[in-house]
This record gives sequence, C-alpha cells and structure tokens, in this order.
Amino acid sequence: MARATSKPSAARSMHDRQRAAIRQAKTQASAAPAAPRYTFPPFVPPVPEPQPARGAYRIEQLRLGQCRFACTADDAPRHAHRFCGAPTEIGRRNPFGSWCPEHLDVVTETSSRLAQPAFLKNTARSVGR
Repeated sequence: MARATSKPSAARSMHDRQRAAIRQAKTQASAAPAAPRYTFPPFVPPVPEPQPARGAYRIEQLRLGQCRFACTADDAPRHAHRFCGAPTEIGRRNPFGSWCPEHLDVVTETSSRLAQPAFLKNTARSVGR
C-alpha cells in the first residue's frame, strides 16, 4: 500500500491563494464604501391645476363624484357646453352619483313612488300616454 504524501497538492495551494486574495479584497472594499451607481432626482410634487368655477366645467374635466348637469343652453355650440361640477352623493334617488342635490330635483320628479327622470315623464306626456 502506498502512503499518502504530506506534500500539499497544486490544487490545494491554488485554493488557499484564491481564498487569501478574496479576504484581502473584502478588507480593502470594506475600508471605503462604494459610491452609489445612480442617484434619484429630488421629488417635486405636481402643481394641481386650478379648478374652474361651479358651472364652468368642460365634460373632460369632470371626475367621478361631480355633477353632470348642463349649465349652458341647449342651442350652444358643442365646444361651449359647460357642466355644474358640484360634489355629488350616491343614494336611492341618485344611484350613479351623476347630479348634485340641487340639480337632482330638476332632473327627477319625486311626486311618484318611483322617481323617474323628468325628461322621460315629459316625453311620455307629449306622446299622449
């Protein structure tokens, strides 16, 4: 039987050299922190655009929860139509929250048991039903 030699192999000595190089690199790297790769620009909050006065909203300016009652005449040019824009509430008479309380009374008639849009009631009366 052959005896194992006490001489380290070439692979073992290479492994020890690599480990020593890694240890040395770690100590040098921890001495000085690395600069960040990217710095973010400072956050600047967006400037809110001014809100129009009540009754001066264009259709594209209306958001969810704003009154969609037309405040201009029916014969106004298409680009000149303006809407109320007041805050609305969702309820039994206003299931989609389309009108403010002031204009809800104009749009719906509350004398009947089930509120129906006024324009439908007027149409039914003009037909003769």
